[in-house]
Amino acid sequence: MKGRPIQSLSVSALLLAASCGGPSGSKEGSTLVPAEREGKWGYIESATRKLAIRPQFEKAEPFSDDLAAVLSGGKWGYIDTSGKMVIQPQFEAVQRYAEGVAAVQSGGKWGFIDKAGKMVLPLQYEWADAFSEGLAIARSEGKFGYIDRTGQFAIPPQYGWAERFAGGVARVRISGKWETIDSTGKPAPRNEEQK
Repeated sequence: MKGRPIQSLSVSALLLAASCGGPSGSKEGSTLVPAEREGKWGYIESATRKLAIRPQFEKAEPFSDDLAAVLSGGKWGYIDTSGKMVIQPQFEAVQRYAEGVAAVQSGGKWGFIDKAGKMVLPLQYEWADAFSEGLAIARSEGKFGYIDRTGQFAIPPQYGWAERFAGGVARVRISGKWETIDSTGKPAPRNEEQK
């Protein structure tokens, strides 16, 4: 499933993603990408491969919306492109920022915080993903659905699996079969990229 809780990726994969327009954090016109050195993670500039943020984290993830998730002391928090910890490590798991918010897990439940770290959607979901096209995948009672920015299910949890919206449609698995739905949850024709 797209949007699993953040996990580390190799530097070469991230450099490739950065060169192809992947997640970014601009610093002097370059993209900052995670890099490991002697068991600690920091960030390098993709264009020059120069160290931008010294290795100091247990894990470090790509920048998204100018913030990056980092693991420190066994908890996840977020730094800005200067390396300043703007949201203190306090979460069990996190997702990337998208549309100004990020899904975070605390006490076994998922909710959403804004870029200041304020909880904007309470910790109430079994799992949650980043927003895409105004909707985010969330799991409740073992099924996946899509919530809107108010935290209400715009598409009720009924799927065994779900993917992020792209181009106005998303793929979902229901009754063992893949279907394509629109943003209202109605069946949608599949485009060539989804076949």
